[in-house]
Amino acid sequence: MPASLNPIDLILHASLVVKLVMLLLLVASVYGWMLIARLEQVQRRALTEDQRFEKLFWSGADLKNLYQAAQVKADRQGSEAVFYEGFAEFLKLKRKQASAPELLGGTERLLRVALQRQQSALEQGLGTLSSIGSVSPYVGLFGTVWGIMNSFL
Repeated sequence: MPASLNPIDLILHASLVVKLVMLLLLVASVYGWMLIARLEQVQRRALTEDQRFEKLFWSGADLKNLYQAAQVKADRQGSEAVFYEGFAEFLKLKRKQASAPELLGGTERLLRVALQRQQSALEQGLGTLSSIGSVSPYVGLFGTVWGIMNSFL
């Protein structure tokens, strides 16, 4: 039994279960912070790209020119990707000589799908992060209870 309250001595003399719980919490914490950093980076990049595209869009540029510029770009994302997919669907339906309600309905449907795809890409990892945040206190509590039980024994 350790006579010292030095944190390193306490960790070294803890039971195997408590050491595993501490290791699990450390790994979950590091992974959670990595997810937070990645999500922050993705959000910043998306915001910058959206602001750039919106500036072009609202500048009065011709929509066909915007579409052609987006067509060349392989890594479209955010507002630009939604615009590109929506405008491509609009042109496709227009070539088929769809009626105005079909044209608007089809384009709107595709815009919703494209928007959902972009939203899913931005939210990737949030489920894992929320699971880590909600489960970790209970894992820590388990380790605490286990350690207290061992100290009473």
